[in-house]
Amino acid sequence: MAYRYNRINWQNKPNVATPISAENLNKMDKGIDDNDKAIGDLAQLNTSNKSSLVSAVNELNNNLVNLLFNQQFKSVSADYTNANDLPAGIVYSDTKLINQPNDYCIIITLVTAGAKIQIALSARGDEVGNIYRRNCVSGTWTSWYKFTGTVV
Repeated sequence: MAYRYNRINWQNKPNVATPISAENLNKMDKGIDDNDKAIGDLAQLNTSNKSSLVSAVNELNNNLVNLLFNQQFKSVSADYTNANDLPAGIVYSDTKLINQPNDYCIIITLVTAGAKIQIALSARGDEVGNIYRRNCVSGTWTSWYKFTGTVV
């Protein structure tokens, strides 16, 4: 566990290694304030586990993963012919759509205020594992960009 606060480890008189000073009192005061803010942030998280920040974040991550894996993938080959027209959500395309990087893709379409983002996960045999992305702003789509696997 990473700690941000270093204890002063107060010593009794006659030891003078830990004087009661503004510097030591302010350090202690800041540590108390930082902990109070962290506890307040933890209390606001929408989780049932509030024993620690790490546990709460892990619960949120697990909930997100479960939500994604429980998502129903809709096959779109009969409903759409152009990837530009896909609705927000997760879809599976088993045929080549216009403006799709290749056939057999899982396409995630995210819609924000004024923009769309698509991420395509290739499931085709010779392309399995390839990831592509593109953006649409003001009605104009960019080209698909393939992730190169560069470590960031």
